[in-house]
Amino acid sequence: YFGESHGLTPQSLGIDEVVFPEAACAESIIDALLRPAVKESVTFSHPDAELTCFQLLPGSPLVGRALSEFPRTDLLQQLRVCAILRYGQLIIPRGESGFISYDEVYVAGARSVVNELLTWARPHERPMKRVILAGSSSLADRLARRLSGLGMSLTLVESDRIQAERSAETLGGQICVIAGSPTESRILKEAGVSGCDAFIATGSDNESNILGCILARRSGARKVIATVHQPDFLPLIVGIPMVDCAFSPMVTAINSLIRCIGTEHRRIVAVLKRTPAEILEMSVLQGSRLAGKAIRDLSIPRSLVFALILREARLVPAIGPEILLPRDRVVVMAHSGSTLEAEQFFGVE
Repeated sequence: YFGESHGLTPQSLGIDEVVFPEAACAESIIDALLRPAVKESVTFSHPDAELTCFQLLPGSPLVGRALSEFPRTDLLQQLRVCAILRYGQLIIPRGESGFISYDEVYVAGARSVVNELLTWARPHERPMKRVILAGSSSLADRLARRLSGLGMSLTLVESDRIQAERSAETLGGQICVIAGSPTESRILKEAGVSGCDAFIATGSDNESNILGCILARRSGARKVIATVHQPDFLPLIVGIPMVDCAFSPMVTAINSLIRCIGTEHRRIVAVLKRTPAEILEMSVLQGSRLAGKAIRDLSIPRSLVFALILREARLVPAIGPEILLPRDRVVVMAHSGSTLEAEQFFGVE
């Protein structure tokens, strides 16, 4: 690699965007650690906008209530509850829809408002302090450096002794390194898994990463995160209750790349990992059937959910009374395969 001091920059080579899969994946994992309730999160062209999935636990003030009985109306006026994932089934909530323990709830809004909702809905959440990384890799190195800088106590478990010694030399005093298999209960006990806040499988073998996460959860780890290098594994992991969330450097890279593809009026932002759906940004065109109409007066296809409106520098929740204006960009959750239907509905050529 050449640095800018050599006169070679991405722009000089005609490169508009540079994507580092491990770096992007590491940032997603760190977000899931700093906000322990989060299962998945998507950002948009507006820097403060996000769509986030979090899980309800027993004792949450939302459990046992219908959407129409949402206690924090101040929050409900600033964000949109887009969907509920319940035992693998995606539910589009209506007023009478209720919340139960272990529901995964997708909400869209400003990050500060989403964070306020998370704090209220998960009132007993503790910050992450002790983290175990299972498997030496470039991703593990990135996480170790970033998490150490955040003041977290780190342990790395690596089955290959030579690689373990190399990691100990590279990372220095930032991390405690244990040479042993993260799929052995004895090694996990030595690493202190029963008292750790998070266990992150960062090895190169998909099956070992998943098995290590299951063993860590059974041994008492508070939150377990798997990384996989084969995207086909992601839907399988969603169905494993003992694994809180999963990330794939390849899928993270794909989501970064598809943001660069699209037209002035339509852009795919991300493909969700936990449910078969895509997140789009669609423009309201001058003279279209949407312009000047309230959302509640539109016959929105059942395969589409309006999540958020990006209106110049403002974030506007996509709720019923809101009137769509020309040049609004609407964040849409679309079932997989419904992109064409969304384009037709918005009148995008």
